[in-house]
Amino acid sequence: MARARIELAIGLCVGLTCGGMGCGPVVLTLEDVVLLPERASVFVAQLERETPFGVRNALEDQRVTFWLGNQFVGTARTDAEGLARLVSDAEHSVTADTARAGATLGFQRVRAKRPVYRWNPDRVIVAVDIDHTISRTDHASVLLEEVDTQSTPLPGAIEGVEMIQSELHLLYLTARPSFLREKSREWIALHGFPAAPLIMPPHTSALLDQAETKRKILTERREFLPNLLIGIGDKASDAIAYSSAGMLGIILAPLEDSPELPNVVVMDDWSRIVEFFAINAETLAAPERLADLLEREAVAELVIPIRPEDVLQAG
Repeated sequence: MARARIELAIGLCVGLTCGGMGCGPVVLTLEDVVLLPERASVFVAQLERETPFGVRNALEDQRVTFWLGNQFVGTARTDAEGLARLVSDAEHSVTADTARAGATLGFQRVRAKRPVYRWNPDRVIVAVDIDHTISRTDHASVLLEEVDTQSTPLPGAIEGVEMIQSELHLLYLTARPSFLREKSREWIALHGFPAAPLIMPPHTSALLDQAETKRKILTERREFLPNLLIGIGDKASDAIAYSSAGMLGIILAPLEDSPELPNVVVMDDWSRIVEFFAINAETLAAPERLADLLEREAVAELVIPIRPEDVLQAG
C-alpha cells in the first residue's frame, strides 16, 4: 500500500513537471567569446528544453553563470527567447583560452564551453554568411541528416575565407536557427574553413525576415565590435542588412544583379572577391579609412576588378 502511494506521488510529480516546465533534457549553448583589449566583452548563452517533437522550448527567467577559464565573470537571467546576455568590462585573464557557462534547473545541471578569440582592436572584422555564400547548401541534408554530407563548398570559398582571416578578423553570421549550431560548426570544420566565431539567431522565426534579423544582430554586435565593417553574403536580404548596419556589403551574385543600395558591391565568384580585397587592401584593412568611406557612402572610390569577358559582355 505504501509503495503504491509512493508510485502515485512520483507519477503525479512527473505529470506536473511534464505539463509545466517540461520533462525533456535541458540544453545550454554558448556562443564563442571575442575579447578586445580595453573594451567590454559580451557573453551570450541560450537555455532551452528538448521536446518529444524535436523542437526546443526557450526557458525564461533562469540564472546562467559565466566563467572565463577559472575566473568568474558574472550571471545573467534568460529572456523570453531563452537568451542570457552578460556585458562585462572587467579585466579578464590573459591566459584563459575557453569560456564556460552553467545553469541548474531542478535536478538538471548543464554546462557549455567554447573557445575564446583574442582579437587585435586595430583590425577590420568581416562577417561571412554560410548558405550559398561559402556553401552550396543542400537544405534537406542540413535539416534531416545527422551530419550534413551533401552540402559542398563553393569554388574558391575556402581559399577566399582563408585569405580574409590571414589579414583581417573573421566571423560567420547565418540566419540558420540556433538548433543547427553544432551541425554548422561541424560542416565548417569538416571542409577545412578557418575556425571563427559563429553567430546565429535564436529561433526559426528569424527566417521570415532575414534582412531585419541580421541587421539587428550586426547593429548589436557593432556596439562592442566597432571594426565590424564588412559583410559577405549572397542575397538581397544580406545587402539590406549590411547596408543598413553601416557596413560594406559584398554580394556574391551575377554582376547584373547589383542592388541600388549604399555601400554595396556585387562580385560573381570568390576569385573576384579575393582580387577585390587585394586591390583595395590599403582601405579595406584600415578601420578608420574604411569607416570614413562608408560614412561618405563612397564605395565608388574602391577599385572593382574588371575582366576581359566583362568588357565583351558590356559591348
